[in-house]
Amino acid sequence: MNATEFWTNVHNLGFTCTETPAEAPAAYRIKGTTQDITDCAHGHTGLKKTVILATLDTDGTETGIIHLGTDCAAKAMRTTETKVRNTAATADAERAEQTEWARGILDTYGPVEGDKRATAILFFTRNPHMRDQIRASEWVGPQLAKARAILAA
Repeated sequence: MNATEFWTNVHNLGFTCTETPAEAPAAYRIKGTTQDITDCAHGHTGLKKTVILATLDTDGTETGIIHLGTDCAAKAMRTTETKVRNTAATADAERAEQTEWARGILDTYGPVEGDKRATAILFFTRNPHMRDQIRASEWVGPQLAKARAILAA
């Protein structure tokens, strides 16, 4: 069975495929939902939103991203639509929390980035208990990088 036949079987209501072709992903990870892409990879158009699925290889490494409607995602993952919706909602909530944290870090430390003295004053004013444990730049630099990576993803 080739990848086209695999996805055709996933799309069909009578999905009973037990064979996984080499081209098909070993598994999926639900990353959340998006309203920006409203067309399912299986051809459904005009959806309210799509589920963002990371395709995984046999080692669990992400190999790509596809967008499916909840019905198609459930069939592809061999689970229920309710589980897909709940998992996607949890992923969306975690993403929102990470985004809020990242914006907070950038709003707080971004304006003083590059000014070691101002960074240290700000950091130790907010974290006096850490004065003898770490240099401000050792904490702030990686946190700013992490925040930017979260917002870029």
